[in-house]
Amino acid sequence: MKKSAFNVFQIASFFAGVALFVYLIKQTGLTALTQYVAMMGWGALLILGLSGVRNCARAGSWYFSIEPGQRGVSFWPLLNVMLAGEAIKYLTATGPLVSEPAKAAMVRKYVPLLEGFSSVVVENLIYYLTVFIFMFASLPALAWLAEVPGDLKLAGYVLMSAIAFSIFITWVAIRWRWYVLARALEQVARLTARRRGEIPTQPRRIASMATDAPRRRQPVHFL
Repeated sequence: MKKSAFNVFQIASFFAGVALFVYLIKQTGLTALTQYVAMMGWGALLILGLSGVRNCARAGSWYFSIEPGQRGVSFWPLLNVMLAGEAIKYLTATGPLVSEPAKAAMVRKYVPLLEGFSSVVVENLIYYLTVFIFMFASLPALAWLAEVPGDLKLAGYVLMSAIAFSIFITWVAIRWRWYVLARALEQVARLTARRRGEIPTQPRRIASMATDAPRRRQPVHFL
């Protein structure tokens, strides 16, 4: 896409977003929104501030998930791409299935596509790990401080056990460098190469990365 056409697309997207925002306010009602904001008081600003900190923290996590040698983009463009990906996630029915690969595609001019996709996966892993930890810490407080029916309390304990198990599996994958997704992609590449009558040039790339990992200071993506 040419730069001029891309600028036109950006301007059109901006006005489309403004129009959608005005439409949502009209449908909800300005009076109702004012009442809700008044009920929250200064807490509304706190919620907005926490939302901004969350996006900045995720963009920073993504920035440091990219290998330093491949990091051809700065923090602020990554923050813009992060917000664009979040918009795709919430405005379409595809959710993260399209929004997360779209982030890697939007920075492919500055970061190789495979490296960008790997860094997006690592950032999401870090993000959801923190979500699991937060939920694991908040569910007991909800069960102890609020009156919860027995069935819901049991479901909460089951969910806590599942979260603890997920955190443990994630830690083990990081600690022992389980290249689960990378090995699956490598097998797909081998099958594709066999069908085409080609031979992969780097069949042992993942194994060599795991062998050389203790001798290298730079982080190695395990996915």
